[in-house]
Amino acid sequence: MHVVLTGANGVIGRPLLKRFAEEGHEVVAVFRPGGTPAHVPPNVVPVEIELTGRLPLQRLPARIDAVAHFAQSRQYRDFPASAQDVFHINTALAVALADYAYRSGARQFLYASTGSVYRPSRQPVDETAETAPASFYATSKYASELLIRSYAELFRVLIPRLFYVYGPGEKDRLFSTLAANIIAKRPVTLDGVDGIELTPLFSDDCARILYQAMAGGLSGILNVGHPERVTLRQLAINIGQVVGIEPRFEQKSRDKPPSLIPALGRLAAFADLNAFLRLPDGLRRTFGPAVQRWRR
Repeated sequence: MHVVLTGANGVIGRPLLKRFAEEGHEVVAVFRPGGTPAHVPPNVVPVEIELTGRLPLQRLPARIDAVAHFAQSRQYRDFPASAQDVFHINTALAVALADYAYRSGARQFLYASTGSVYRPSRQPVDETAETAPASFYATSKYASELLIRSYAELFRVLIPRLFYVYGPGEKDRLFSTLAANIIAKRPVTLDGVDGIELTPLFSDDCARILYQAMAGGLSGILNVGHPERVTLRQLAINIGQVVGIEPRFEQKSRDKPPSLIPALGRLAAFADLNAFLRLPDGLRRTFGPAVQRWRR
């Protein structure tokens, strides 16, 4: 399979690129300028592209089998100042890549979306649950879903809705922000006694699942998360054990907040949910090396 992969240096992109390469596929890996690793496998062609500009089709293969779009704006939390950047990468670039996929003869297109497109619920949400994105970022993802699904008659479209993926190298995301606050001895803010519930999924497991889904020709919406739940309080305690600092907590409100927990029936049909890495092991792989450097 000949694949174009954006976000190749991201939390999911890195392990997915490695898996594609190990399985012998040819990959055009799209990096931001200056973001190409020092060493890439021989069957990987690195291409540096400024993602906020026009898609330079002349730098991409004329024929391709699949496109996987994982790149996202680094300013996704900075609304409204960075709304244009978020929209361009999440939505405009996604449509440009879908059009490129069609014109280059691709048979498959993966668009990485988010579980935050769903309306928060007391019960797990399946792929048919009501959508109600509450942020500009989530809305841009959902808008892209609707636009990309228009191409489903032209090639297979797979839209994984990702829940709480974490892993080595993440920056300015939930897990890394929690770790930074705990190390700095800033309090972790909770709604209710224990905060929201999450289903943290290690990035290597996420990449393995998505590779299996693409290799198996899966299409449509797919919830991707871990089968085990953890509260924000428990997550902070687990991170604190890895970094060697007991977290402090601050209760923002008394009310237990609604959460976003995925129903994983469709995922369980082709993936062994018992094979996922447990949270303490994933956190050690994510923060352990950084903690050693920090302590020195």
